[in-house]
Amino acid sequence: MMRPSLMLYLTALLGACQTTRAAPGEPAGMAQAEQAPLANEWQDMNKDERRELMKTVVVPRMNSLFREFNAQRYPQVRCTFCHGEGAKKGSFDMPNPDLPHLGFGDHLAKERADKPDMVAFMSRRVVPEMASALGVKPFDPNTGEGFGCRDCHTAKE
Repeated sequence: MMRPSLMLYLTALLGACQTTRAAPGEPAGMAQAEQAPLANEWQDMNKDERRELMKTVVVPRMNSLFREFNAQRYPQVRCTFCHGEGAKKGSFDMPNPDLPHLGFGDHLAKERADKPDMVAFMSRRVVPEMASALGVKPFDPNTGEGFGCRDCHTAKE
């Protein structure tokens, strides 16, 4: 019988390598991956399994996405990019109050007006890719469930 951490690694590796064709207008190689189901769901993973998934799947995918969006501004995505300085001390708590605070009450109206390209990139590319990498469903506004902005960002006060 295969150890869970080895099974997770192999599943994550396969998920990172399997891609679909890019949609029209989408950069080649970054179509949302067709990922094999994870050995364990995120909430059932232990710390080592989560770290391995982040290292082998999430960081490489986010690196590619953010470089394609703006390579000059985002040359390298590392743990601190999302998790902040606490990641250097082993704290990976999310949402991260150091990330930009978002106006969820007005459905990101100010953010959409001020940074429409960033909001579109985050909602159309980052959220679906993160959900896929974590093996969870992306946020569904009809149900209010799934991986979305609030999993990383805190609300404006």
